[in-house]
Amino acid sequence: MTQEISASPRVGQTRQGDAIALSRRIGGDPTLLHIDASDYEAQIAGKAAARTESAALSAQLAVGGVASEVAAAKVMITAGLSGSAPLVSRGYWDASTNTPDLLASDPHEGDLWVVSKAGSTDINGQKEWHEGDAAWYRNGAWIYYARAAWAAVAQTIRSLGAVSAGALTIQDGSAGAALELTDDVGHVIAVIGPDGSFTSSIADAPRFGLTEGGVAAGAIKLLDMAGDAVLNITDAYGFLLASIGADGSYRSANGPAAAFGLLPDGVKAGAVQIIDNGASAGLTVLDANGFVICHLAEDGSFRSDTGNTPEIGLMNGAVRAGAIKLLDDHQPSFAVTDDFGFVIWRPDEAQAPEADASSDDDGTLLARDPKHTDDASKGFVPGDLWQAGGTCWRMAYPDKDCAIWKRLDTIPARIGDLFGDDVAALYGVRRLKSSYRGPLLDVAIDVAGGTKLVTLRQDERGYLNADDLSAAMSAAKGNINVVKVYDQSGHDNHATSLGYRAETGEILSERNPHLCARYHKGECLISWSTDPYPTQVLRFPSTLSLAASAVTVITTGSFATINCPTSRPYQAFSLGETDDSCIALIGGAGNESGRFALAGKDPYAVIGQSSLTPDVSHGVTVLRLDADNRATLDILAPGPQRSTIDLPAGFAAKTLTGGGLGGTIAQSSKSCGMMLGSVAILRRTLGDAEIERVMGNAAATEAMAPQLRDRLDCIGSSTTQGFLNLDGWCWPQMLAEYLSRPLSVRNWAVPGSKAQDFLRYTIENVCADIGQARTAYAITWLGNNDINTGVSIDQIVAENRAIHARLRKAGYSRLLMIGQYNRALNDRLHAAILTGDIDADCFIDPWGTGPIANRSDKLLFWDTTHPTETGVRFLASLVGQSLNKYL
Repeated sequence: MTQEISASPRVGQTRQGDAIALSRRIGGDPTLLHIDASDYEAQIAGKAAARTESAALSAQLAVGGVASEVAAAKVMITAGLSGSAPLVSRGYWDASTNTPDLLASDPHEGDLWVVSKAGSTDINGQKEWHEGDAAWYRNGAWIYYARAAWAAVAQTIRSLGAVSAGALTIQDGSAGAALELTDDVGHVIAVIGPDGSFTSSIADAPRFGLTEGGVAAGAIKLLDMAGDAVLNITDAYGFLLASIGADGSYRSANGPAAAFGLLPDGVKAGAVQIIDNGASAGLTVLDANGFVICHLAEDGSFRSDTGNTPEIGLMNGAVRAGAIKLLDDHQPSFAVTDDFGFVIWRPDEAQAPEADASSDDDGTLLARDPKHTDDASKGFVPGDLWQAGGTCWRMAYPDKDCAIWKRLDTIPARIGDLFGDDVAALYGVRRLKSSYRGPLLDVAIDVAGGTKLVTLRQDERGYLNADDLSAAMSAAKGNINVVKVYDQSGHDNHATSLGYRAETGEILSERNPHLCARYHKGECLISWSTDPYPTQVLRFPSTLSLAASAVTVITTGSFATINCPTSRPYQAFSLGETDDSCIALIGGAGNESGRFALAGKDPYAVIGQSSLTPDVSHGVTVLRLDADNRATLDILAPGPQRSTIDLPAGFAAKTLTGGGLGGTIAQSSKSCGMMLGSVAILRRTLGDAEIERVMGNAAATEAMAPQLRDRLDCIGSSTTQGFLNLDGWCWPQMLAEYLSRPLSVRNWAVPGSKAQDFLRYTIENVCADIGQARTAYAITWLGNNDINTGVSIDQIVAENRAIHARLRKAGYSRLLMIGQYNRALNDRLHAAILTGDIDADCFIDPWGTGPIANRSDKLLFWDTTHPTETGVRFLASLVGQSLNKYL
């Protein structure tokens, strides 16, 4: 034991029928609790809440900050001991409005409603509800609890659920056990392992021979075991030493050993082990299952059954594999030779992996004009765009080695000039209409002694005035908050921030988008921060009134991430402000889909989901609403893609008044991590031909790269998504600066996501899009949330194995994995890759050495888990270096 366990003073007075509970608390000490059989129900129901044991139980059940209601504790302990815990997920519940109405509903046993919006609805005496909490209907009553508490408490209670004896004692264990249970005389009844497993006394077991549970051989046992293993080998206390599979494969409890390296008692070289058997002079060579292949004497001679010597096997002085040999060349390492003895390879001469086949000029892909070889074999289809040097081409014919690209001969124009009187509002960081000469933005900054409002005008070329910008940046003591974006259409539909109080000059913390934090080709953009920050809404005025039957919204910019947890959708923009007359573009659809979707004023009320996922580069997004109650979404990310969504009947007859960038006026959930350069709102539904012109025009004027056809999918949780970083900073969006060949990059990460969540919600959408790429790469970083919530390492390895197998089957060319902070999990995943258990081409482990290994360094980490902007940039450069080997 490395930690003292506190106990109730009555634990040593246990009688038959009483209960013993071992409660673990995250960040705290474990505690043993004793509950009398006579007053078990009274204690659990809270009738004896004043007793010391009940108070201790209530305190210990506050796992991870989750409420420790006595009623919830009763359900957790009872269900845990019985092995029965019915949970029937019914969906989300708004605790602020009691929607749906749980008090008026007719619930069924086990119904579970997850809180989507915090509130104070009184349910069975519980008045404080937070996002992610849940209401559970159990034994005729609603119970308040959170998943984190249930997993930790139920797991612990189940560990001791089968231990029951007369006057027993729980004490420090020995020989590797965490605890021992003894009777009143002191004889051992059972021992409990550090993982909560237990076994009964082995005093009557024979030293060698058959027992009821298996074969005993000295201090170990060979047991038949349900599950993947055919047989388990345990020590005298029942703790797992190793498992033997149906195929004869052998695996120790610590996971597979490295393919080649030192073992505690020998050397492992691929499928063989060389050990000192301790019985005779020399060494013994074992196969992968531990069976003897041969013995090596001190003089170098060996003996084995030569009749069974395979073509691939041991020979004098070396290991033979067909026409090559693995031998000791009297150098610091071994060598591989051909059949004539010439050295083919040494470990210290390891070659870089062969790069994937690519065109002869990938390095100039973004700078050159399209060629006849840029054809269907490179992933191009008619209608695709190519941009270089401000000129844009559209593919006409994709024939092999005979591709035809037509230059767009229209002169690129400002979006406001393209559609004239159809423009209802124009917002941007530069001039969008030739005749407009007014200001572009108002920004608010913290200065010595208060706040200051600065109006940013445009220069002669229509860009932000450098003098105004310099004055604001030099005076600011923090972020430059965008509080007003001027409407350049001439209709005075200026967008103003809900995070700024103009009458007092007060800047509401974290409620405003920023300027000059993110750039595209040297031009500063307006940037929004996503999780965990609140929405930052630039509200459209009520004078912006649109018929829902004839609307087009065109935005240019990028999305660092749109995927989101099931508990909170991310929002890009909205039109309209009432419950029945509002439509919002959101990401993730509330189900970790990674897709754009449409919702109402309440972003949780999803209207429909698209089939589109943007990449992280600068692109175009167009939303059209038409008279047929239909929405059409087009994106250039990087190639042109389209998806349609049916709207509710009668929606086209509505009027959409107001709205906002960054979310709805409800200000619930989160904003997308996005960077915008321009927004145009039109009072007309554009036709498909006009959309083609918009895409080509934007590709030329915004210096986009629609010709990218090789893609990298980044898969992970909050550490990939960019959690806690302002302005959307994340390593997937930084990768472009470190790659030797340009790639289209997508960020599928979800804060809080586990490997099982990705398998359940997201992976099929990822695989469905592989046809859009010529060559697809993927990098995964999943497991940290799993192990922190009690998921076993074996399960995490199995789920990562399933993820990589599915991606490879879908057609991904290269699969990479980033290692884990938890060293035990990290080592198991790495070993699984080395042995081929997980299919991956590269394992990236930056956490063991260098400054990044110190996760308490505030320059690199916010909270020992989430990298800062500086930390994610280091990670981007490291991932880029690893990926470049295959590009």
